Amino acid sequence: LSFAAKGSTDTEASPQEKEGLVLRILGCKEKTLDEAIRHTLTAFQQNNFGVTDSLYAPIGEAVYPHAALLNHSCSPNCILRYKIGLKSSPPQLEIVACKDIS
Repeated sequence: LSFAAKGSTDTEASPQEKEGLVLRILGCKEKTLDEAIRHTLTAFQQNNFGVTDSLYAPIGEAVYPHAALLNHSCSPNCILRYKIGLKSSPPQLEIVACKDIS
């Protein structure tokens, strides 16, 4: 990565400058790439869903942003199931009511 600093000729960017540029491009608020990666992994772990097949055997993990907004309940009134189609398309999450929702 090369860039021209104000008032200088083209120079090779330092590792810190490259890291800062990547963070700015990605719009990260973290100060280091390590912090940004840690933040992203933590967000994934807290918001992901275990994708299961029709027998509820785990086959992967995915993030469904709208479903991540649902409240947790120890006595849930819905279940999650997945429509798994072609290998080139991601599984579709379905939220199905299993008792009356008031």
